[in-house]
Amino acid sequence: MLNIIKWVWRDVLRYKLQTILILLLIVSTSFVYLFIRYASDGLEDEYNQFTNQQQVEQFQFTVNLAASLDQLQQWELLEQKHVDQAEFQQLGFNNIRSKYHLSFQKQDDAQAQQLAEQYRFQYEKMLYKQTQQNNLTYQWIASPGSEHINTLYLTDGKLPTASGEIALPSNASAVLSETAEGSFTYSGRSYKVVGHFIAPNQLIRLSANDSTDPSVSLVLSADDWNRVDEPEQYIYAGRFKDSGQQTDIEHAIAEDTKFASFQSITDSATASELIQGVVSNQGLSYIFLFVLSFLCGGIFYIFLGRRLNIERSSWGTLLALGYTPSLIIRIYLLVYGVLCTVSISIGWILAYSGSFLLIEQFKSQYVLPAFPVEAHISSIIIGIISILIIFLLFMLIQLYQFGSKNPLFLFQPDQQPMSKWLTEKCAQWTAKLSFLSRMQSRMSLRSLKIMLLLFTTVCISSLLFMLGISLYFSSSSLIEQKFAGIHYQYNERFDYIKENIGEDTSGQYYELDQKYIQWIDQNQQKQGFQANLLSWDGGTSWLTLLDQKGNSINTALNKGIIVHFSKAQLLGLQIGTSLTVQIDNMTLQYPISGFSYNGDPNTIYMNKSILTNALHISDSAYNGVFSNQMITASESVKSQSQPSILKVSQAYQQQLAGSSSAQLSAIINQVLGGVIAIIMLLLISLIIIEENRSNIYLFQSIGYHPKEIKKLLINVYTPFLIIAYLISIPISSWIVIRILKSVSISTNDFIPFVYNIWIALGIFLIIFVIYQLVIGFSCYSFFKRNRQSNFI
Repeated sequence: MLNIIKWVWRDVLRYKLQTILILLLIVSTSFVYLFIRYASDGLEDEYNQFTNQQQVEQFQFTVNLAASLDQLQQWELLEQKHVDQAEFQQLGFNNIRSKYHLSFQKQDDAQAQQLAEQYRFQYEKMLYKQTQQNNLTYQWIASPGSEHINTLYLTDGKLPTASGEIALPSNASAVLSETAEGSFTYSGRSYKVVGHFIAPNQLIRLSANDSTDPSVSLVLSADDWNRVDEPEQYIYAGRFKDSGQQTDIEHAIAEDTKFASFQSITDSATASELIQGVVSNQGLSYIFLFVLSFLCGGIFYIFLGRRLNIERSSWGTLLALGYTPSLIIRIYLLVYGVLCTVSISIGWILAYSGSFLLIEQFKSQYVLPAFPVEAHISSIIIGIISILIIFLLFMLIQLYQFGSKNPLFLFQPDQQPMSKWLTEKCAQWTAKLSFLSRMQSRMSLRSLKIMLLLFTTVCISSLLFMLGISLYFSSSSLIEQKFAGIHYQYNERFDYIKENIGEDTSGQYYELDQKYIQWIDQNQQKQGFQANLLSWDGGTSWLTLLDQKGNSINTALNKGIIVHFSKAQLLGLQIGTSLTVQIDNMTLQYPISGFSYNGDPNTIYMNKSILTNALHISDSAYNGVFSNQMITASESVKSQSQPSILKVSQAYQQQLAGSSSAQLSAIINQVLGGVIAIIMLLLISLIIIEENRSNIYLFQSIGYHPKEIKKLLINVYTPFLIIAYLISIPISSWIVIRILKSVSISTNDFIPFVYNIWIALGIFLIIFVIYQLVIGFSCYSFFKRNRQSNFI
């Protein structure tokens, strides 16, 4: 047995360069998989533990009193608030409520309780008062008492108990001016900062460059909260009593007109963006694990077959000495199993060290009590066993095939002629070429294994480069598309509805937030998504919706709803699909009349007059204005309120600056593509040189220089490299599109496939340059070993 171990080890040393390159591929596979797992498994556990302990909401909702009251009952409530009946007839119950901030807490609470019993969930009413100052929206919260949903997590200090104390959110340190002495000043009044907290439904760090007024929650003592001179507002936060998925119940709730709004936590970026990104990364880790593991096993399968064929006489000698094929196979598996395990361990160590880089990126974007660098034991075991089993399985198949051959074969000369069919085809395909080109083409076609390896290398490298480029440029591409067709500088949004009185109506719009849009899919199943509904007169002077060719499609607003093309990509929507939306106590249904390639992906567009007529409210009603001048004076109604103002140029720059969230993953993909290309091409170059060794010596003996030998014998696969790349483009594109679609669905964030002729040429040039450098290096090393100093 010891003799066989020595024999196998001599085989390893004889082909050490091949072995090292294969082991480097295994190191890369282990590194990529465990790198992602160490940066995601610990975060997943921390997020789940944190949200469970703090009882994070599963959804938020508001109730729609209008759905349970007839018109007379609605008027009786509004009459108590001294509302003009004519205005009620023009705007409707809910718009009057929002315009004058009318509170009917008793009636709302009763309806919320009824809905909780009907749909089996528990809820709490979240009270707050809202103010605005210095482009910030402040939500003032009374120091919590016995709340069981969205319990605040103290990172330090305590919650306020006395007047003059305040607690600040940890995610807003960049936008709040807390002094070094621990004080915070608002409207001339100074508060003592007694603690910092994390709200489990607000995990995204706020930036000072946010384009819209960021909303910040601050906790005051009960006395100070009562002194805030703003109307009390509230929203309901709920959790289902039954565990598990509640998809059917959520669909039923979305259809119930007694809910004015319903937002699942999965649709709230501030609460779920972190975990969606983590889950997406975990899915990608399995793709990398199995694709790269099969790549390692498949390549070694080819190399091992060639090596066994060269060493077949030695194998035959061992059999003649009485050693059995099964023993030789077991020793092979043992030796390479140990080498594979060592390589996996090296990748493991590098992955743990490198994962801190990805963790730091998460820290810069989100808040949690901790950001552990951990991988599940199950994830580590899956990674190690998968790589080992796949690698050794390919090896076992090759060894078994070789060991089952007739022993007489082991002592016969090496004869591997091209098949007759392939010889004839080569003659036909190359008949019209020049003698030199004909010879090179036939030489390149004699080894199908090299061509398969080269094609696999090109396909995987181009796939990784495509994926990396799409991830890198997807955010900026979407932002460019989003802001195309906008002809205004400011978007002023009011928290109440207004009526136009002798004003220019072209820039006025009516927008409804977070509406649940439903449709029937091809399987006659109900599907849905949440989106804002924006309606205006359809003119192009302020907003032009564009098709794929950049042409205006605003006229399609007169025929139905325009939806962002990403919904068609992800959800399978088509022109003519009927969309249903619940607004107040009415159900509206309109067909999709067009897909826009600009605008907000989370907004659907309608003609304002069609929407207001369907809702039976005044055509002059609006709650926002597109403008080229910022509003300066406070808008006076029964309660004064400043509009939320979005400056388009600032929003554009801020979103571009924040578009780097996917860039680290993109860089990893591109580096991985380059590494795999280099290693694979090194392996291919070894095979090419090995196959042409006798021919190289022959050409040298008759006076050919290394440059000429390289051109005649080594570079014969360059034309096939071009062909392989052209063939790989549709295959790689199809795979990347499927990966991006899967990630987009899991994260609820559309990632477009970014690709054009320049990207295609760029990827080919990268692969071609790597190929030429690697082939050149391999030839240089070969001729240098053979003391041919005239090679350049």
